[in-house]
Amino acid sequence: MSTLILASAGMSAFGSLLKGGAQASQARFQGEVARRTAEMRSEISHANAAFYSELGTRNAETARETAKVEERRFRRNEDRRLSQIRTSFGASGFAYAGSPIDIMADQAMESEQDALMIRMAGEEAAKQAKLEGQILSRREVLAAIGAEYEGEAAATAAEAQADAAVLGAVMQAGTTTLKGYYQYKHG
Repeated sequence: MSTLILASAGMSAFGSLLKGGAQASQARFQGEVARRTAEMRSEISHANAAFYSELGTRNAETARETAKVEERRFRRNEDRRLSQIRTSFGASGFAYAGSPIDIMADQAMESEQDALMIRMAGEEAAKQAKLEGQILSRREVLAAIGAEYEGEAAATAAEAQADAAVLGAVMQAGTTTLKGYYQYKHG
């Protein structure tokens, strides 16, 4: 009977060690999965960062080109309008002196200011587009860094969990063995 008690204690201790080893393996596997998942998220975030940076640059170029086209279109229309004003003054018999000249000069100055405002609005839109791209890009870089830290933390936690499982199994095996030995000696 006492041999059976010792054998039972030994088998129980061996089972505890196997269980602890399995728990440790599972924890390490989960840590590795978390680390690899975090690496993939980091790579995706870095790719997104590059995309958003390029998108911001392209949107800025588009805003500048659009403003140039709008400015040219506005200048052509204003040239036509000012030509019509000159023609109407000439057809009406006014001499190009005094008030008609002042009116045409004012019209030309206002047209130039409006054309420059179109150009400035295009530059502001370009700056805004570039800034938005930079903000989105930096957000993705921060997400990548966060994913990397998260992966490392998960791997470290999994390793600690694995070590705890092994230690718990050793403690359980030792306790079971001591109980069996005690029963063997006193039982």
